Amino acid sequence: MILAAKKTQTMSIKEFMNGGKETNPKRNRGDVKTGQEWLPLSLGMIGLPFLIESFTNIAFAAEAVPAMSTKEEVKAKVIEAFNPLIELAQGLAYPVTFITIAGAGIMWIIGRRERAMDTLQGATIGYFVVQLAPLIMKLLTSVTTGF
Repeated sequence: MILAAKKTQTMSIKEFMNGGKETNPKRNRGDVKTGQEWLPLSLGMIGLPFLIESFTNIAFAAEAVPAMSTKEEVKAKVIEAFNPLIELAQGLAYPVTFITIAGAGIMWIIGRRERAMDTLQGATIGYFVVQLAPLIMKLLTSVTTGF
């Protein structure tokens, strides 16, 4: 019986859409729900935003925005323009520093202590310079705005 095919069941589209239940055509027409019972409520919901908007004509005072000088605007734009580059450098600084310090450790192990110390010193200083890049950028832009 494992290889026996199952019998194909046929039904109309109406029966399929009703979940396999047969429809009774002699049913009372008053029982049929057409969706028009919800029409007044749906029209009211469509008009609700317009009704609410008509009551919200409340005016508030605008916030005072300090006027920036041209130098300050240029400074802000320069810092904003370099932000993606600085963030990229900061993101790459940690893995590159880790690899460099690991390389310095291997040099120390194989007896090249002077080269290992130079590499370790360069990696440490480089890491701190990259992490302080936003501060350096602000310092440079503040110095140049004075000219």
